[in-house]
Amino acid sequence: MTYLTSEPPSPVRSLDELLAIAYALEHEAAENYAAFAEKTRQEGLPKLADLFETLAAEERHHEHYVQAWSKQHSGKTPDPAEIRWDLPETFDLAGGRELASSRLATAYRILAVAVQNEDRAFALWSYIAAHAEAGAIREAAETMARQELQHAWDLRRARRQAYHAEGLGKTSPAGAKTLAGLRQIELRLAQDLERAAAGARGEVAQELQRLAQESRQSAGQLTGVQPVEDTANGMSDILTIAERLAEDYLDISDHSSNETEIGQAQALAERAVLRLAQLRALGKALPGG
Repeated sequence: MTYLTSEPPSPVRSLDELLAIAYALEHEAAENYAAFAEKTRQEGLPKLADLFETLAAEERHHEHYVQAWSKQHSGKTPDPAEIRWDLPETFDLAGGRELASSRLATAYRILAVAVQNEDRAFALWSYIAAHAEAGAIREAAETMARQELQHAWDLRRARRQAYHAEGLGKTSPAGAKTLAGLRQIELRLAQDLERAAAGARGEVAQELQRLAQESRQSAGQLTGVQPVEDTANGMSDILTIAERLAEDYLDISDHSSNETEIGQAQALAERAVLRLAQLRALGKALPGG
């Protein structure tokens, strides 16, 4: 999973501040992708330039959405002055520049960086939502997180297509992941969450129990999958196991050639990514936190 390079030092206090953050992130991404498009076109790589321009257009669409939301809310466009702290880095500027200057760049590599950017944005909005002190701020941040997650799914789909189009999926790499074995890991996570819930109180205990039940539901969807050895052995804490599941589901959805398996992995990956964000938000309330 892709995480933030730093975390916000304080909660977002108003919807105006939240929308200013959203606009700044979308504007930065749109400008950077547009610059990469110009660079690759100058380098004589029109197909890659077209891809960067498509990414820039998507970010501009999100930018306009945030502008419209702000005008509806306050009658004005987002104001950068509302942002009280430096934004965490959600856009891999160095990685994008390297690809825009490389003769070896491919659509798959570009889309891989784009997916990472969306994952970072999702992580930021999940963090903001988890630490929001007002319900309206939490709901707005969750809306932004869902949009980033959906955009990441769209990019992953495009990345998978590029992966196969470029011949990267013709042979299965050694140790390629399948859904086999993830049922045991889900059950291991459910058991650890239940133990943690038994030792917690109040809302934390309820949340841990809810997540444990969710893990059992995910395991239940894998009952028809051939079991293998429990590969969760050696993973000693809840966050590590939850991260492993999210990574494995995403990896399968990206690289499998079985459409049924891809669909199942994508659905489970979405649940696992959200679960991981919720667990990370609990922080020190978790055992060993």
